[in-house]
Amino acid sequence: MESKTYYATTTKRFILRTKHQDWLVETQIFYNEILAFYYNLYLKMSDFHEEGGQRVMRELEKLTIVGRDKQEVLYPLPWCKVPLYFRRAAINAAIAAGKSYLSRDEQQQRTQTFTKSVTFYKGMYRNLNEKSVELKVWSGEMWTWLHCRISGNVFSKGEEQLSPSVVLKEKQAELHVPVKSVVSDGRKAKLRIQDQEKIAAVQFINRDRLAIIAILDAKGNQCAVHFLKGGTVYERQCQKILTAIEKSEKATGYEESHHSNKKYWMKLKHLNEYYSHKFSKDIVEYCNEQQAGILVLPLYSKTYTKYVMNAVGNWSVLHLSGQIREKLKYKAWKSGIIVLETEAAGISSKCAVCGQKIQKNGTEYICKEGHRGSRYLNSAVNLGRKCLKSFEKQAV
Repeated sequence: MESKTYYATTTKRFILRTKHQDWLVETQIFYNEILAFYYNLYLKMSDFHEEGGQRVMRELEKLTIVGRDKQEVLYPLPWCKVPLYFRRAAINAAIAAGKSYLSRDEQQQRTQTFTKSVTFYKGMYRNLNEKSVELKVWSGEMWTWLHCRISGNVFSKGEEQLSPSVVLKEKQAELHVPVKSVVSDGRKAKLRIQDQEKIAAVQFINRDRLAIIAILDAKGNQCAVHFLKGGTVYERQCQKILTAIEKSEKATGYEESHHSNKKYWMKLKHLNEYYSHKFSKDIVEYCNEQQAGILVLPLYSKTYTKYVMNAVGNWSVLHLSGQIREKLKYKAWKSGIIVLETEAAGISSKCAVCGQKIQKNGTEYICKEGHRGSRYLNSAVNLGRKCLKSFEKQAV
């Protein structure tokens, strides 16, 4: 029996340059007009709402496109020159938008106009590589192939390129290319536990050592520990930008400086992106180094998370941990590591050595039996063991 193949899909971003930026704008406008047409038609046809995407798309096409039998349709598409796969990309986007609207509160208004980025299906793009791509675009008068230069990223060996999207931003255009790659190990957590694989338990901290990674064997014994540093550098860079914003607001007033400070807020955004990518990558690399097949993250209640995040502030390393967690999920999976979340209740109140209650003293702890050490490492070890015990209960 052949083993199942697993895949990971990520998106690579390229800067896109062309002499006809206006054609990209025209194409997006046209795309969103078609999207809005099918969005309203989809919501009107209640019989479709429980159907799958491909079936709904075919039904919408039957209602709007004249077939080989040349019979009139109920809702003819009001545009003549629409390539098949351009139309289908817009229909799929319309179905997704319609389903999203139906799942929300009924009191919310329908979307009247769309500004979705254009997805180019097969036949609407060609010759895609790391330096250029040709896109079939609407110039406002006709469909034409547009040569575009791209830069800023690379394709790795073995990656399958999927349908790209053109994302128009204020100062530049970007080409977002989803890529699919084979995952080396797609086994479920239960099988990994049965195979006695190591696990890595992570505890996030609001300090320079922003995370502690405890490596445990299948019996819960601590094998290794790693302190991930860099929190102070991140916070200093954030504070430098925040200070510049504060000075600008004091000098010109909030209303006048709001637009001019946009570049600073973008710097903060990019800083968050850079460090959340960096730290999540470091964690995954350490797990690979230690041959840990499972990565365990603490799961807190929404109320507790909200309270803590408000207390530490938006530009703290603990607040950044939210973005790190999200990136860990796909980076780990791509690397053949599965991510689990385990309830954090109780992991910081007992000793990982003897199970007795602990007393906290800054970053340290001491228990009634005299055991002492890093309370963050203690929590990470307890988290990993709690995860292992949950699988013991499932096996009973």
